[in-house]
Amino acid sequence: MSELALGEKRYGRGGTYRIGNLLNDGAQAVLYAAWEERNGERCVVKVFRRPWTHEEDFRMEHLVGLMLPNHDEHLVGPGDIVDSLPATVSPLVENAETLAEFLEKDHEFRDELKILAQIVVLCSKLDALGIEHGDLSWDNILIKRHHGPTVFLVDLESYNTDDPRIAPSNISGTPPHIDPAREYDKDFGIGGDVFSLCLVAVAMLTGQSLLPTDSMEEYLDAIERIDSPHDLLSKYREFTAGQINLLSRGLSRKRLNRPRMAELAKEFGNILNTYHVCIHCNKVFYLDKSRGICPFCNRPNRLAVHLDGQVFDLRLSQISIGRSGDNDIPLKYVPDGDTVSGQHALVIRWGTKYSIADLGSTNGTFVNGVQLTPRVPHPLKPGDIVRLGGVEVRVAILGS
Repeated sequence: MSELALGEKRYGRGGTYRIGNLLNDGAQAVLYAAWEERNGERCVVKVFRRPWTHEEDFRMEHLVGLMLPNHDEHLVGPGDIVDSLPATVSPLVENAETLAEFLEKDHEFRDELKILAQIVVLCSKLDALGIEHGDLSWDNILIKRHHGPTVFLVDLESYNTDDPRIAPSNISGTPPHIDPAREYDKDFGIGGDVFSLCLVAVAMLTGQSLLPTDSMEEYLDAIERIDSPHDLLSKYREFTAGQINLLSRGLSRKRLNRPRMAELAKEFGNILNTYHVCIHCNKVFYLDKSRGICPFCNRPNRLAVHLDGQVFDLRLSQISIGRSGDNDIPLKYVPDGDTVSGQHALVIRWGTKYSIADLGSTNGTFVNGVQLTPRVPHPLKPGDIVRLGGVEVRVAILGS
């Protein structure tokens, strides 16, 4: 394959592209920045090092016809084919970095959770279209930093589909995300993205890679040793039982044993709302609706309120507080209870996270001296002093 010159024109089926600077010279293809002459839009021309077979040509035409950016602008698939070369044209994602580059720099842990949630959602959109990325690796996930990290999936030319008319790609992925079902069993059906995504999830949520990346031989040997993914993942105490189950199934060498992408999206698309930092040891773990004990230090993370010599355990998902006797925490007979409205406030619990909302009371609800806006939840933490009318309540860890 000869190199393309700066300023050279190449003709696609839907436009004329003027070649710009070299972006990447890889083992499989060479990427050039370019722009479409008619509208001036920036794009990427990807020239493959190998000639296309008839089956590959049909697969590319099918992918171009899907116009993935029309389904979601963050799915950066090819929108045109250059007839004179084995080449495709895709939108250019400017001012972005790979996920690998992003993770090497200083960032907040919450940003990693935001990124993972977006990756899962984008993969589930591909799955809904009946296709998979096929090479979901760190370098094919791009991150733009603009009002928080935004994810783009790129390099979708190696995709696979359930359509029997289209031959499967012979690409098994990139270490450390090679699909063992494809590598060992030559099972090229849909489901490879689930395996790759589970590896990404474990690495991002724990900071540890399950499989070595030093060499292809080490990687394949390590896959052969994963006889029980559940045993392998059991050392990650921060995961919930549901997350362990999904990730263990997702890392199965057998494609048919893996969960559907929709199951992963349901669990990990909400990951930002389920992580919790232990109030004792400061380690991160993930919540389900009943998890109140830190898996690292085995100390309770559930809150309680101290009121007039009594301790009320905030065990329920919603705890009503007010003067009326039908509240979970009734205040009619405590000192200054007459300053409390019948239905004064509501404590909301999700796992070990708590908030309190004033229900439009007459004399207001205050947290550490600041009055709450009616019906707007406010986070609760140990040590907070809550005043309901003239009644003061101290928030503490259960047992303290």
